[in-house]
Amino acid sequence: MTHGGEFRRIGVAGHPRHAEMRALIADLQRAAERHGAEVFVEEQLAQHAPGAPFARPGEVDLLVTLGGDGTLLRGARMLDG
Repeated sequence: MTHGGEFRRIGVAGHPRHAEMRALIADLQRAAERHGAEVFVEEQLAQHAPGAPFARPGEVDLLVTLGGDGTLLRGARMLDG
């Protein structure tokens, strides 16, 4: 979880057919690493982020959604309240 108000576990929810998904996740992973954080992806994004751990409900400090309304709703479920 957070340490001193910092986000350590960043979840990503997105549409797997988004053309730029792999590049967007890679950019986010590089930025997260620079700040001592780790990126977790929903399982349907595994092909775009090989080796990244899967986001589970309630296990992320911050969530980035890359998609439309359906993605936002899935993301809300990932936050688990």
